[in-house]
Amino acid sequence: MAAGLLPLLLLLESTDKNVQLETARTIANLAAASAETSGAILAAGAIPRLGRLMQSLDKQVQVAAARALGNLAQWSSEHGNLYVAADVIPPVARLLGSTDRNVQFEAARVIANLAAGNEKHGAAIVSAGAIPNLVRLLGKKDKDLQLEAAKAIVNMINGSGGHTSAVVKAGAVHPLMRMLKSKEEDMQYYSVWALAKLSAGNAESRATLVSAGAIRPLVRLLDNDDKNMQGEAAGAIANLAGHAEHLSVIMSEGAVRPLVRMLESMDKDVQHRAAWAIANLAVDKAEHKAAIVSAGAIPRLVRLLASTNKGVQCYAAFAIANLAAGNCEHEAAIVSAGAIPPLVRLLESNDMDVQVWASMLRGRTHVASFD
Repeated sequence: MAAGLLPLLLLLESTDKNVQLETARTIANLAAASAETSGAILAAGAIPRLGRLMQSLDKQVQVAAARALGNLAQWSSEHGNLYVAADVIPPVARLLGSTDRNVQFEAARVIANLAAGNEKHGAAIVSAGAIPNLVRLLGKKDKDLQLEAAKAIVNMINGSGGHTSAVVKAGAVHPLMRMLKSKEEDMQYYSVWALAKLSAGNAESRATLVSAGAIRPLVRLLDNDDKNMQGEAAGAIANLAGHAEHLSVIMSEGAVRPLVRMLESMDKDVQHRAAWAIANLAVDKAEHKAAIVSAGAIPRLVRLLASTNKGVQCYAAFAIANLAAGNCEHEAAIVSAGAIPPLVRLLESNDMDVQVWASMLRGRTHVASFD
């Protein structure tokens, strides 16, 4: 198939702008059809040719070429190696700063698709200077541009502390906060997703989130009907709660009760993240532990020890261990809630991680029945 596409791709090298435009549009449509067709277009050498058209002075040609590149990248981020080799990423990053809205949108879409799940491509995008332009797009009064920029940022910072720092330094937090306060769910979702990723970054990133007032709207989202938004908000709070300097703010904003309610969710990921956040909030301070116990956390956490999900089991055990540590009343409440049988089963698990967390719970309590 790749050989049959070569005559079409050669038309991209025409000096006629109309030929370039219609050919790029055709390739964009073909690339959107299937992964197989997209792979054949890539194998035929489309990337460097489309990359050259990105530098055209004709805005329509730029849009069509960028759309084709975005469609080709949507099937697998692994194809990004071809984009890096053809040095396509720098001109795409520059087009994020175009005065043409459609050019900006398609360029952001290319970046979002390339960055998905690939650290190496994210590094190339950052090196090309894309982040400041993406952050500027977050502040546009254009929902589609904002969403595409947010997707690109989420994909870039997924698991990379270095990129997280760059995003924060470029000023992304405040426009993301404005998106979080939107009444539109997709705006809220992509902003809370991005903020959750940023909360996993370094101390500067976390401090910037807290000082920008992120905790209050994150706590409100814990009561959202959308389980994905609940999960991302709980994950962000769990990340922040893992650092002592943020605990008091989280507690004062009323995070405990909605987190405890989330333990009863039917969604395992929501349960997991809620238990994780509670575990972090229950570290050390007696008043924090008391508030969590008063909200009814213990029986709910004990029930989660019997979950079929490893992550839920481990974080429930971690939370219970933290609540029990140094507090005989909490120990007694944990035993009364029926923790011993599921704990014994966890200690006998074939999964080493589950055994470790169960052993931590056992080690932080002093109940002879555990033996």
